[in-house]
Amino acid sequence: MLSEFSFCGQLWKIVNNESYEVDSGVHCDNYQIIGDSEQDLAMIKVSPNARTPRQLVKYGEKTIEVFLEGSGKLFVENERGEVVEHHFSKGQNGNFVLISIGDKMQWIAGENGLLFAEICKPPYREGRFINIDNE
Repeated sequence: MLSEFSFCGQLWKIVNNESYEVDSGVHCDNYQIIGDSEQDLAMIKVSPNARTPRQLVKYGEKTIEVFLEGSGKLFVENERGEVVEHHFSKGQNGNFVLISIGDKMQWIAGENGLLFAEICKPPYREGRFINIDNE
């Protein structure tokens, strides 16, 4: 388990709240940021060639997807149906995408798997993301 996380020049002390299997090949460790109750952090590990569930962002002030290691793609579809495909690989650690309310998103891991962080402000609560079937 991690005890620190660095993002955009800030070093956060963190403590694990819970760990769970999101879906087959997708594992999440959820962290509280010490001294900052307005946001939280999740570290999501995706097995090689696995994918996260496709999710609709229902609410939240800020949702940030941060690529950390491995390789993969993040698909983001806005409310107008426009899809942007973000490709990530070695050397792009720390690159991130800001997700808006109403966006649909899904990560797909490459051959070596991937690790990404998700920062939620306010902290994640059930119902923030709704799993949706691929259309």
